[in-house]
Amino acid sequence: MSSPRFYSCVLCSSRPKVRDRRPLTGSKNKGLRKFLQQRFLIESSKIFSTGSVICNKCRLRCSREIHAAAGDSQKDFAKQNRIPDTDLDTEYIPSTKKAKKIPKSPPSITLPIPSVEGSHSQCAVCKRRGPKLVVVPKNARYNLFLEKLIVLPIGARCCPGHLSENLFHAHAAEQISQSRTTSDFNRSDLMELITEIREIAVRGSEKRIDFDSVKSLSDSDILTLTGITKKNLDELCSEVGGSLRDSSTRSVRTCIGIFLTKLKTGMPNKILCTLFNLGRDSIRRAIASARKYLSQHFVPSHLGFGHISREDIISSHTRPIAQSLFGEGKFPAILVADGTYIYIQKSLQFKFQRKCYSLHKHRPLVKPMVFVSTTGYILSMIGPYFSDGKNSDAQIMKHIIGNDIEDFKQWIYEDDVLIVDRGFRDSVELLDELGVRTEMPSFIQRGESQLPVEESNTTRLVTKIRWIVESVNGRIKQWKYLDRVLPNSQIPYIADYVKIVCALMNKYWPEINTKDSEKEDQLGYKMLYLSKQQNVLHERIKSEGLDKRSCKWEKNHCLFCA
Repeated sequence: MSSPRFYSCVLCSSRPKVRDRRPLTGSKNKGLRKFLQQRFLIESSKIFSTGSVICNKCRLRCSREIHAAAGDSQKDFAKQNRIPDTDLDTEYIPSTKKAKKIPKSPPSITLPIPSVEGSHSQCAVCKRRGPKLVVVPKNARYNLFLEKLIVLPIGARCCPGHLSENLFHAHAAEQISQSRTTSDFNRSDLMELITEIREIAVRGSEKRIDFDSVKSLSDSDILTLTGITKKNLDELCSEVGGSLRDSSTRSVRTCIGIFLTKLKTGMPNKILCTLFNLGRDSIRRAIASARKYLSQHFVPSHLGFGHISREDIISSHTRPIAQSLFGEGKFPAILVADGTYIYIQKSLQFKFQRKCYSLHKHRPLVKPMVFVSTTGYILSMIGPYFSDGKNSDAQIMKHIIGNDIEDFKQWIYEDDVLIVDRGFRDSVELLDELGVRTEMPSFIQRGESQLPVEESNTTRLVTKIRWIVESVNGRIKQWKYLDRVLPNSQIPYIADYVKIVCALMNKYWPEINTKDSEKEDQLGYKMLYLSKQQNVLHERIKSEGLDKRSCKWEKNHCLFCA
């Protein structure tokens, strides 16, 4: 019994199956035999033998090269080589046993669109050569085409530093310049470009607010919606982008934009669903993800006693007038502390409802404690705390010192100044034990109708510095979500919301008070001098008893009416 015969491809030496085997004999394959003999120097005896075959993959590759050299049309190429229309866009590489399919057709369309020459060894932006280059993502190529009408070929490389979130940086996009006035397309590339532009147009028409599009929102629109500028939003997204990932429905930039829009405008989720064209569950997940990653990766760097040193507060965030009034030439750290209110819904749990009910405001709320510098820079936000009688400002301060929250005892030094209101009176002794000097408005003693002159002047000095914390509390309430009644489901996340807002204001908002140091020094010394002077008018009223003299008012009669 004779052994079976194996038919090997004359070009790649593989053993194709019967359906992939093409004979080289016959008059129709005369051009193919000639091409194999001239191009690959295959022996004529091997080509013209009776059992010589070529695999379908090698045959298609050779036929395309013959077609490209002859300049035939697509239809002539298909008719001549008996190739179906569906195979025209497929290139076969017979270098391995399992060849890959690459959707590609010969570049046969030339359009007057500027293009950039792409290379695997050279950056398309800065023209630097190096091994550490990455393939330019599809989104970056399409975005470059939409913005500058420049075509970047598939497979072009660039430095990783030129990309951010699969897009070119603004500076990198400006560096890219055209090297050719025309662009060569094949059918696949042209259809892909048209399809992608259509998808971008459809997405743009579907979204009412689009943070991903460069030209969709102006700088003033972004500032109105998010409370920060467009440049600040880019910086914030890049800072959190390493941990927060894109999803199938929204990008990192959209996620941060939704969260900041929620905080700044206070709009309910139903309206956000309409504005961003997303489902309610997608809006909830975006808000939760942004809150989580901002709390973990952004807030610790811009809020808390550990994020800034005491020396930086003294040198960069202390007003000269505060040092003139309370520094006594020692240049201590001067802080202002006060509590603010976040209103919440009435709870169905009776114990929690009693602890959150404020007899001062006659409504349920929680109290975060805010520590600020004399320029309005927020050092820390601790809390929130309950608002019942057991959680006054003094009790909250005792809790912070007793538990050494955020290493408060290690941060503050002896002879430092803490400016507070009268609600901290019960914690003054504990602060004195730490060596902290407390400045607060004076109290009217029993039996007196008004403060003495010296205490009145001292109170005015305290008020001159303490107003800054009230202004900071008002700034926090400019984020409308915190100025409204929060639902009970959001009570566990109030601390995250307030801390994120405070960190954003520290990072991107200017400080409230940064006046000229020389004028403030002069004003401070003048106030100190005047505070030690006697009130001449008050002394005259007391000495002459003008405050005790009774007067009888009579109606003056007009002379003309008599």
